[in-house]
Amino acid sequence: MAADTDGDGQNDLADADPAFMANPLDMTGAPATFAIKEALVENNYDYAAKKDATDHLELLVTNSGSAPLTGFSIYYSVTDADTGKVEGTFRKLEGFSVPAGGEARVHFDDGAVAGHFRTNPNSIYITSEAAKTVSFFLKADGFAPVSIDVAKDKGGAEAAD
Repeated sequence: MAADTDGDGQNDLADADPAFMANPLDMTGAPATFAIKEALVENNYDYAAKKDATDHLELLVTNSGSAPLTGFSIYYSVTDADTGKVEGTFRKLEGFSVPAGGEARVHFDDGAVAGHFRTNPNSIYITSEAAKTVSFFLKADGFAPVSIDVAKDKGGAEAAD
């Protein structure tokens, strides 16, 4: 696990709240040529293996522009419906790109291949059985961010069938 779970630049051992940081994204910029076409927090599918995948955070990002997009960063928060506890995480999505006129998926899980970024295995997303709301804010350099809220049903993270 990263020594800085929430992405605020402070080592977890010295951080008063290592699983939360406020949204650091600049909410201004040119109108985005990208969009979140799909946001999954459960019932994921592994298209490469052609089988169900363990529940994780996943976005399908489209690019309507004429040039590939890079320089993405994301802030996402998870809110526990029972306790009201909120976790907030920021990540620079190094290596993630969306081709011109195309789409790409970004995953937050334990995957180690391109497009997969490590998530906190101790997050309330995984450990709490309560229903949750996950809010995503996705930004590419020079553009205003796009956002989406997704509800996760009561129950823990489900393993693939």
